[in-house]
Amino acid sequence: MQKELSIINEKIAGIVKVDHQLVNRSIGTLNDNVAFIKLSLNNTFSPRALKAFLEIHSIPSNPKYAKWKVWFNSFPVTREYKSHYSLTIKNQQHNIFVFDVTPIINRDIKRKSHKLVIKNIGSTAIYVGYVLLTVQLEAENVETYHYYQVLTSECSYKSPCALSIPECTAYAKTQSRINAYYQSPPVEVFLSTSTWKERALFPTRIVDLVIEGCVGNRIVIAPNSHENMYLLSVHSYASNYDRPQIDIKATSTHKEREVEVEISVLNEGKADAKNLMIVGILYGNTIYNKKLQALRPGDVFTDKITVEKPKTPATIAIRAVWNEYGETIFKETKLNIS
Repeated sequence: MQKELSIINEKIAGIVKVDHQLVNRSIGTLNDNVAFIKLSLNNTFSPRALKAFLEIHSIPSNPKYAKWKVWFNSFPVTREYKSHYSLTIKNQQHNIFVFDVTPIINRDIKRKSHKLVIKNIGSTAIYVGYVLLTVQLEAENVETYHYYQVLTSECSYKSPCALSIPECTAYAKTQSRINAYYQSPPVEVFLSTSTWKERALFPTRIVDLVIEGCVGNRIVIAPNSHENMYLLSVHSYASNYDRPQIDIKATSTHKEREVEVEISVLNEGKADAKNLMIVGILYGNTIYNKKLQALRPGDVFTDKITVEKPKTPATIAIRAVWNEYGETIFKETKLNIS
């Protein structure tokens, strides 16, 4: 290992992976919770004095104190080293943390993980020669609308990789971006899933494909050379998630002493409206209350409300309330009766 590291001494230029994008030693935007993350190494690469500088900007405003887990993963040719740091970040706009990652390289952890699954809200990495250093931040108490997973596996000629795309969430369309990290010399690699097949020559080309799918779409990478080790990284993320879209209609039928109000609640969205509460309000008082476990896309709920005919014109409000990612959302319509 010492000999391998000496080969890449002071060769810091490499690939920085920011979220699901590949850029050359740069920074990028993650999501609303972390505006950007930057990971860099010191100017001199040495197995005895290697430090990673992590800059975090725009810490979430809520909560004021968020506990983050920082993971450093290095992927040498044959082994994987891990080191774990926990810290608490105060709510401020700029933080710089310096981590001594020397133990990661010098310490040999015998347990080898072929599949790494992390739910987090952002990651960044720097590739230096044989070693890929990764910092992944996982917020324990920060709610986010973004669903993000990283699946990582090492591949070789004798041990091809096979990774499954994670299950889609109820409110999200899952997309997976495949990044195959290579080591020279160039080698032909075969990538395939149930929906596409591709043969790529590395390092002249980096596979960077986006797949829409869920469980059952399995990714296989099989190098045809036994001289190299490959790292396949699959980024599955959900954006523009499908959500319920509730439409409420109310009509009234006036009789001699009472008014009959017919209500219709339709879910025109592409996701269930869970814990749906339908409420009728007249003169500030609740006169109707109906709870549904869920209103599925395309389903319609209908019912009737009979109220005493008011002496003066009044307004009845029909309100639908449901939960979405922990947030209470409501929509209402108003109907004049007299």
